[in-house]
Amino acid sequence: MEKMLPSEQESSGKHRSALAAILRELSDVLPTSDEDLVQTSVVRHAIHTGDAKPVRCSPRRILYHQRAQVEALVGEMLRRDVVEPSQALGIPYREEERWVMSVLCRLQAVEQLHPEGCPPAPED
Repeated sequence: MEKMLPSEQESSGKHRSALAAILRELSDVLPTSDEDLVQTSVVRHAIHTGDAKPVRCSPRRILYHQRAQVEALVGEMLRRDVVEPSQALGIPYREEERWVMSVLCRLQAVEQLHPEGCPPAPED
């Protein structure tokens, strides 16, 4: 609770002691660390962005000297259920779209080999 109080220079002793008494009285409902802050379903939150378009930016690699710190922070958030592990493979399109793109690429390759048209299919 001492961390929540203003410094001696910022407030007079009388106000500081009154605030300390209030904080002690409410200590059961005030968070004292990040661990005390949890998710709630009591309040709904929305950020209205109007007609703003999403900002697209390329993902950046984490610098080598920052990786340990980032991994520790992500591990802590996973432990506290703030985030959950992703099941995504990093592929921005669905499997069907990948199949269609594969077929289109093959057709383009065949068209380059046979500009007059595809050769007839062999008969069984």
